[in-house]
Amino acid sequence: MPQAKAAALRALEIDDSLAEAHTALGFYLSNYEWDRGGSEKEYRRAIELKPTYATAHHWLGADLSNVKRFDDGLVELRRAEELDPLSPIIDTNLGDTLVFARRYDEAIAQYKRTLVRNPSFGSAHRALGWAYGLKGMYPEAIAETRTAIELRNGSSGKGYLGLWLAKYGKRDQAVKLLGELKQEATLGYVQPYTLALIHIGLGDKEEALNGLEKQMLGRSETANQYAVAPELDDLRSEPRFKEMLKRMNLPE
Repeated sequence: MPQAKAAALRALEIDDSLAEAHTALGFYLSNYEWDRGGSEKEYRRAIELKPTYATAHHWLGADLSNVKRFDDGLVELRRAEELDPLSPIIDTNLGDTLVFARRYDEAIAQYKRTLVRNPSFGSAHRALGWAYGLKGMYPEAIAETRTAIELRNGSSGKGYLGLWLAKYGKRDQAVKLLGELKQEATLGYVQPYTLALIHIGLGDKEEALNGLEKQMLGRSETANQYAVAPELDDLRSEPRFKEMLKRMNLPE
């Protein structure tokens, strides 16, 4: 990320009118320095320079959502969708903002529209499972999350699978999956957030908080969503969690 910052600043030194460079710098400021105001300023400058640049609207919309400015975030994400209507990640992130705003039924409809156009897009299946799980529709959540794992063949969806299994009363399966992920982590990178999700499902708050702190210290993009992610609601009264939000300049 420091190299990304240096490259963006060098690009702007050459040509300060490059919307893409302002957007890259905005992403860096948001995710690495947690500079909310500086990040928004860079995104808005990019949009001023190039109003049709979908990525600037997309990333600004996501960042506004992360600080609970949901209506403003949706305006930007819908503009990004208009500019790049074939982008499955923009479509999915629009649904994510609806989830963060606790508008689960609208989010489910958005994810389903995304999957009509992109049936093999694993992130949208995982997100649809996420919305189902938050509504307590655990069989549907588990099915969609399993589909996402099959499509992406990665570990990120397994955290949500473990969360929904635990919430559905299948603790033994969740514990088994947690063990498999810990073994996987000895061979390659597994996001601490992935493990934390299963600990949340199992009611182990201390281990969940340990994972969330590691995720934050790694400057993961996921950590930017701590203030709004519904799956973290059980931790919001914990002093350690409040301290994380404060450190990242996120609202309680």
